Amino acid sequence: ELDVTFGTGGVVMTDPTGDDDDDYVSGIVVDSLDRVVVVGECEEYDDVLDEYDSQFCMVRYSSDGSLDVTFGSGGVQLYSYPAVPYSNGGLAIDDLGRVTVAGVCAEDELTASGCVVRFQPDGNIDLSWGGGDGTVTWDMLADFGEESFIAEAVSIDSAGNAVVSGNCAA
Repeated sequence: ELDVTFGTGGVVMTDPTGDDDDDYVSGIVVDSLDRVVVVGECEEYDDVLDEYDSQFCMVRYSSDGSLDVTFGSGGVQLYSYPAVPYSNGGLAIDDLGRVTVAGVCAEDELTASGCVVRFQPDGNIDLSWGGGDGTVTWDMLADFGEESFIAEAVSIDSAGNAVVSGNCAA
């Protein structure tokens, strides 16, 4: 049954960018304080370029379903690396409340990198991780006959390390 103490009758709907463009949920997790973290892809239409721009978007709700204003900007955190990132659903929270997201990052529409990004408990990038930018990336553009690793899931081991699993595609 729906938890009627969460949101309105158990339902919460949020437009992270406030633009009514398409946004997609790809992962959800509840932390040790019963806050709900949702990650996905937010699209914004660029009128000048006549195209959609995508970015990671995360929303954190308090246990009652209200936006957690201590996270990101009013409960919402957007992230672009440097363009066209999206999450495949890999999302984990460690014991310190840091959020780790696995997905795909691209520098433009012709390149693709796998990536794992870690955020501090307040939603800001964890600059102490991943070589100082909070991000670990790997090349996904495989030559003919080679395989490319596509991150699908992430978990945190007992030492606090991110463990990434996914699919290999030729």
